Amino acid sequence: MLITYRLLLSVMLLSICMISSARYTTIDTEFSFVFTPLPRPHGSTVLIDSYHSTIFRNKLPGKVDTGIIDILQKDGFKANFLLQPLMENSLTKGTNIFAIIGMRNRRTRALSENEIVALKRWINGGGSLLLVVGHYPNGEGAIGLMKALGVEYLNGYANYPGLPGEKQDELCSHFTMSRENNLLTSHPVVAKSNPVMLPVNRVKYLCGGAVYRKPEDVILDMPAGTNIYYRNEDNGHLELRESSGQQSAGMIGFQYGKGRVAVAADQGIFRNLIKIFDGKRVYVTMNDPQADNAALFVNTMRWLAGIDQ
Repeated sequence: MLITYRLLLSVMLLSICMISSARYTTIDTEFSFVFTPLPRPHGSTVLIDSYHSTIFRNKLPGKVDTGIIDILQKDGFKANFLLQPLMENSLTKGTNIFAIIGMRNRRTRALSENEIVALKRWINGGGSLLLVVGHYPNGEGAIGLMKALGVEYLNGYANYPGLPGEKQDELCSHFTMSRENNLLTSHPVVAKSNPVMLPVNRVKYLCGGAVYRKPEDVILDMPAGTNIYYRNEDNGHLELRESSGQQSAGMIGFQYGKGRVAVAADQGIFRNLIKIFDGKRVYVTMNDPQADNAALFVNTMRWLAGIDQ
């Protein structure tokens, strides 16, 4: 009996240690962003991609963080979901913004060439796109779309020496873009002078990649000396391929024909999750009381809808 008791106690202690050091994610169901919505109705509609390999694919409310849905509805937007392949008639005149949140790798359900052509034509005619990808391999499914729009996607991990991620030895860094470090630009999405926009003074960018197009497109800049690591597909090792210098950003926004495009390379930039890493709680990211990611999302959607004036 003594041996059995000691064995049981050992198993219990081992289980406790494993739980305390576990890494897991849960939805912050208590998150609710309080802000002043637009004073006038605008009737803009957002079509959210839940057909392709995004965070919304085959997910029902309660199974995925829907903080952005709540924000959109508070700000007068209508939110619908794409449940089938993207076709010309999918993007009707009643849709103002198409949102692809958390596109995964190209081995799963990625955008086809025909879908990219249809989407590019729609944006050129006045539609707007929000595209959120992540570090390698997340985002590969949208590489073709980004190339078609002239966006360079540095598909890897953005690393800055001295800025670790969840663990000290991880290559992807946790960035804070702020007014103090000049990584928040003068782009209309984060401009301080526009009364239609909410104040954005600090943005958390947790373990992402990098994108780039033109200097004037940059919304969230990256510090000089940021390195991009890629996983070598032959040996599986992470290798430094290039130093980004000034030719990289965390988020960009630009005019494309008559439409607008915003691209971010951190899959969690507009999420309301709680991640536990070795007992440490990390808010990702709109629910972080020390970050203005939720305000950045509001501003981005207002800018994409053309109601920023």
